[in-house]
Amino acid sequence: MEKFWKWLVQSSIDPEKVGMTVKGILIGVIPAVLFAAPYLHVNIVPEQLQAAAELVREIIVTSLGLISGLMAVYGFIRKLANTVRDAYSKQ
Repeated sequence: MEKFWKWLVQSSIDPEKVGMTVKGILIGVIPAVLFAAPYLHVNIVPEQLQAAAELVREIIVTSLGLISGLMAVYGFIRKLANTVRDAYSKQ
């Protein structure tokens, strides 16, 4: 199952990036929901859209902050480990 998700999510050009299929789906979800909402008897008012946008923004900002913090800690630990390894290998 993991291979399938990697195949679906990863870009065929650059495996480090998200594939265009996923980007297209994510971009298409919002208009589809807004279009279908009245037919499903769901009233979406501007305040709800504003709250949803604010929630998405907060999730993105928090996630990026967490990721950058983890990257910094990982980089520091790796740099420290390499420095110690190099010091012992020169002796």
